[in-house]
Amino acid sequence: MLIATFAALFLLFGGSKLPFMPSLKVTTEQVKKVVPDGIQREHALAILKQMEEVAKQDGKNLKEFEKAVDKLAARRDATTQEFKAAYGGYEPQETATEEKLLALRFQLKDTLTREEWGKVFPPASASGAPAAKP
Repeated sequence: MLIATFAALFLLFGGSKLPFMPSLKVTTEQVKKVVPDGIQREHALAILKQMEEVAKQDGKNLKEFEKAVDKLAARRDATTQEFKAAYGGYEPQETATEEKLLALRFQLKDTLTREEWGKVFPPASASGAPAAKP
């Protein structure tokens, strides 16, 4: 019963990451290769650095949340309300992280030209196979 409650709460409150977040390391390398203008490139790299910092903080928040939930899961007498409280404390942090990352994604989009964006983030192939790297 406790496992079912935990799973339901996890599904209800989420637990996924943003789908548009490719590896920041790969994206940084692509920006270095693709963006010829030094000022524009540095601006794009600064945005990616902010994304990295937000992601690191999110990782710390997630670890704290997981510790709290693990303690609850280990207790036989833990209540649904306690789980809801734990999720209620984490969910606003996760929402704020997603909003920050989304805002930074649009800043990056506004920094890169359409052509640069297409090279940094090549479209997925129709067959489902990975797209060729530029």
